[in-house]
Amino acid sequence: MRNNKRIGEKLYWIVYTTYMTNRQPGDVDEILSDIAIKHEYIPRRTYFRLRSRAIEILDNHLAGIAEGNTV
Repeated sequence: MRNNKRIGEKLYWIVYTTYMTNRQPGDVDEILSDIAIKHEYIPRRTYFRLRSRAIEILDNHLAGIAEGNTV
């Protein structure tokens, strides 16, 4: 995901900040604030669009692993 130069870094920070940090953000504004500190500002609408895309990419990757394929 992170290898995609155009948006890969954004996708990474969205997934990391939303789902993987030790400190769970309370709401979307807090997530966006954390992403802005670590990476760059992302508008709220863009966050939701990119979050859906990141989840789809992860789902496809995990489905490939479950089927025995290396994606």
